[in-house]
Amino acid sequence: MGKIDSNAIRLLAKNQNIAFYSAKMVLKNKWTLDYALGLEKPVFNQGVRWMLGVKKKKWVMAFRTFERGIVLGKVLKVRKFNNLILSRGKLKYLEKIETAYVYNSKVHRLLPEYIRFDPFMSGSKDKPAYKPSERKPVDLSLIKEQTAVRLTLYTGEILEGLVTWVTDFDFELRMDRYISILVFKHAVCEVSEKEYHRFKQPIRKFLPERPYNRPKDSYRKPPPYDGPPSSGFGPTGFGPR
Repeated sequence: MGKIDSNAIRLLAKNQNIAFYSAKMVLKNKWTLDYALGLEKPVFNQGVRWMLGVKKKKWVMAFRTFERGIVLGKVLKVRKFNNLILSRGKLKYLEKIETAYVYNSKVHRLLPEYIRFDPFMSGSKDKPAYKPSERKPVDLSLIKEQTAVRLTLYTGEILEGLVTWVTDFDFELRMDRYISILVFKHAVCEVSEKEYHRFKQPIRKFLPERPYNRPKDSYRKPPPYDGPPSSGFGPTGFGPR
């Protein structure tokens, strides 16, 4: 089959309100339209709530993809198999199958301290197959137990942390006391158990907020200065010469 026009894909996706990838698969005759429409049914689980919370707070998130590296953007719409983000002023549908994990861009500089790389996986460009039946079987029972784990991803990265919650598609990995990421199950190629996971960050002591925006009436104006006095001590603290 020849190359499909991207405009035809966008038109089908817009008219049927389906994902860009779904429209592409329909035009390639690999999926039926009914199957693609069924994928757009809303799913409300912990992972979707996590993304909706990110959308509400308008955070700039970092999406670790298999082919394009890190993609920064704000989440505008959450779907079952993709997310609509605003990246560098452009709207993009980012497929979840093309994403390994998601985290807040504020911790981007801190994240290299918690990530190691597998030399055997880093050089390969392998990524999970789209169909679950064609993927490499991986035992994810340790993730379901919500314990301390060590993960190896298809991107070659090794992550360690505590699993706080898990769904059928993704889970949250708390790497430190205030650093957590959303990992997709299809990105995991190996799981091993850890005896314990130690947090590096100390507990923050929350202090009362300082009154940065004080009302104008609370400021006391200094008395007007009329020059040095005629007698006695001057404004410098020393007696007149």
